[in-house]
Amino acid sequence: MNGIEVIKEALKNIPESSGVYRMIGEGERLLYIGKAKNLKNRVTNYTIINGLSSRIARMVFQIVKVEFTATATESQALMLEAHLIKHNRPPYNILLRDDKSFPYIAIDNSHDFPRIYKYRGSKKKNISYYGPYPTAFAVNQTIKTLQKLFLIRPCENSFFSGRKRPCIEHEIKRCTAPCVGKILKEDYAGLIASAKDFLSGRSDEIKHSLQEKMQAASDSFNYEQAAFFRDRITALSTIQSKQPINCQTVKDADMIAVFAKGPFVAIQVFFIRNSYILGNTAYFPKGTEDMSHSEILEIFAASFYETKPVPEIIITNVALEDKTILENALKEISGNTTEIIIPQKGEKKDLITMAENNARLALEKKLAEEENATSILKKIEQLFGVKKEIRRIEVFDNSHIFGKNAIAGMIVAGFDEESKWGFQKKLYRKFNVDSGEKETGGDDFYMMKQALTRRYERIKSSDTPDYPEIVLIDGGAAQLTAAYEVFKELNILDKFTFIGIAKGPDRNAGNEEFYMLGREPFRLEPNSAELYFLQNIRDEAHRFAITSHRNKRKTSFLSSALTEIPDIGTVRKRALLNYFGSVKAIEAATIEQLSKVDGINKATAEKIHSYFH
Repeated sequence: MNGIEVIKEALKNIPESSGVYRMIGEGERLLYIGKAKNLKNRVTNYTIINGLSSRIARMVFQIVKVEFTATATESQALMLEAHLIKHNRPPYNILLRDDKSFPYIAIDNSHDFPRIYKYRGSKKKNISYYGPYPTAFAVNQTIKTLQKLFLIRPCENSFFSGRKRPCIEHEIKRCTAPCVGKILKEDYAGLIASAKDFLSGRSDEIKHSLQEKMQAASDSFNYEQAAFFRDRITALSTIQSKQPINCQTVKDADMIAVFAKGPFVAIQVFFIRNSYILGNTAYFPKGTEDMSHSEILEIFAASFYETKPVPEIIITNVALEDKTILENALKEISGNTTEIIIPQKGEKKDLITMAENNARLALEKKLAEEENATSILKKIEQLFGVKKEIRRIEVFDNSHIFGKNAIAGMIVAGFDEESKWGFQKKLYRKFNVDSGEKETGGDDFYMMKQALTRRYERIKSSDTPDYPEIVLIDGGAAQLTAAYEVFKELNILDKFTFIGIAKGPDRNAGNEEFYMLGREPFRLEPNSAELYFLQNIRDEAHRFAITSHRNKRKTSFLSSALTEIPDIGTVRKRALLNYFGSVKAIEAATIEQLSKVDGINKATAEKIHSYFH
């Protein structure tokens, strides 16, 4: 039977109720998931091939089975559809990469001197959360602001408990040093209260309070304290002048704007908290060609809020066919009522227009970047004789100090699922390699051979080998020869193009020389887009290798400092380091403090203490 016949046969059992249907292809491959108010009517539409887009028509002819799940309401159908699409990612559905969580600012109320820090994850008791913020950068900037204004500590509790003198944060006037008793508990609590007021949008009240305190200090001839309050008022005024847009008619809401240009779609989400816009983030869903803006918003919101906090108000630019369906679906998720507003005038209309303009600009920028990356890659294909369209480049570099703590790093640059070119950090790999230090003090070629062998032996042995189009190696002729020997032994010389990139005689960026088999070393045009493009990915590989080496060196140093203590294995080492933060803090700890660490009894604490003393 062809797909249409399969659908007609399935219609005999499909009810006229709301629910979700699933189109399945060969090998139980899930092709498409959809929802409907009336399942029978909706699925019947797939038998009228002339009424379908060419993309969906292709899908119909691949169908070998149709399954369905009836639901009590259309809102439940929307939630189930979004959940199934998100977790199964069928090729003919809208695809959305929204798996990242948003960071919050957290203040731990359980400690006598609460710290302020960035937090992701489920919420816990005795912690105050503010956000969400769209990026970690936005959170870090806000925390720096709070440190300047209220001198609150950002350090880990383990670091705090091990201090005997103030750290640099106190020296630069960003912390009151409660760790060493520089401030009373009740005075610090006042600073925390002010910080919470600031995060809750009450900066004007804080400013007024500071002005009163400054005046009182001045009247009492306590000019040093008056100057302290004056400096904080000045800092607050500066920060207020740089704060994001203040909304007069909206206190807490999310704004979701949809913008389409041909088959391409951008969605901008803005977060408004305490009448301030905390920031925004853009999404570029795929597979939206056959969907209305109303359908796009429904499936996006149901998927987006499945794992993120649902606001009381959502402001959007999309005219929904029936907004109660989405409102009820969001209520099912959060347990609270959510109102969807499509404003026609006033401040809310101005705000959502701004969000829509940002969606348009984001889409135009993304399309331009993709076009630019594609254009550059085409030129690289020509310059280096790459016979395949470049979709992925893998880059290798080594890092060590005289052969110690040697690491080979591999980074990956390529197109992601949204066809956006960039660094694929989830695919980065680091290889602990033998540097050959005993004989040579560190052999870069020997290290490179190990990394390349391990990487491409693994790819070759897989059921579906997936090679990059280019392997870029940091180094010149010797490194290229090392690569050649590896690839020849693995019999994969024809699977990709491999290139050595080395800085010129003066080690200056811009004078890079490129090495390939059968060609004399050559250079690209100075300041060309292609040269910059390759420099950029080479530099990322260098950064990754050095960072990995430093982390290994640090771990090696910390571990070696504890290795010789009796009864201290890996688990106890980790517990001590997690609790105290450094070997130096462990050395300074008393027996009583050491005994508080999980897995460290008094006898072991005495051994540790006696080792250092």
